[in-house]
Amino acid sequence: MSEWISVKEGLPFFIKPKLSREVYHSENVLVSDEEDGIFVACYSSLETWSVICNCREGSGLYHVTHWMPLPEAPNSSSQD
Repeated sequence: MSEWISVKEGLPFFIKPKLSREVYHSENVLVSDEEDGIFVACYSSLETWSVICNCREGSGLYHVTHWMPLPEAPNSSSQD
């Protein structure tokens, strides 16, 4: 599993949008927000974080301190 990365050290890479005028977004990552907890989110070229699965009123995170890539999906053909 990856280590947490401080937003002061770096931010997720952007995925190129289909249209050149679209906002760029990163891949989905885990984020730690000091006020709201841990969420799956993405970072945009507008310099904002957005929650991907949102069960609360607002969808923005404003106090993200760290992030990490999501883990690889389990291999369904492997045995435990």
